[in-house]
Amino acid sequence: MYHEKVSIPKAHEILEATSNKATEEKLKKINIVEGDKFTDKKNIIISKAGTVKNFNEVRQFALKAVLEGNCASATSNVLVYRFRDNKDVIQEGWDNNHEFGAGQSILRALQEDDHENVVVVMSRWVGDHLGVSRHQIFVNNALSAVDQL
Repeated sequence: MYHEKVSIPKAHEILEATSNKATEEKLKKINIVEGDKFTDKKNIIISKAGTVKNFNEVRQFALKAVLEGNCASATSNVLVYRFRDNKDVIQEGWDNNHEFGAGQSILRALQEDDHENVVVVMSRWVGDHLGVSRHQIFVNNALSAVDQL
């Protein structure tokens, strides 16, 4: 069974971060760019991207991305990261957050385009069924954010 090293922040982590001044100061320093907003069939999809060099930065980015705007209220927040660590080893992974296969699809696109040191949080508010094009929509939306870096 696949077990991720980093996952989308849980409710208690979000609440703790909003009441901790030191954490709030760290989060202010994180730069987030937003990709194109996708809306269709009452679905809303927004991706945010940033640059990272380690697992801690991935965790901090995910926390800030979920805290910004109304992403905490999204039906799912998919986390995908890919970075080269200080030992020159590629570290990559995903948290699908109830969006089966979305993280793997986005990670595959990052690999194919040779993106490194990036993290993406794709937020989806579910409407009607998107059909077989769902994963391509997710990938395009995530890459629209990465392209802003």
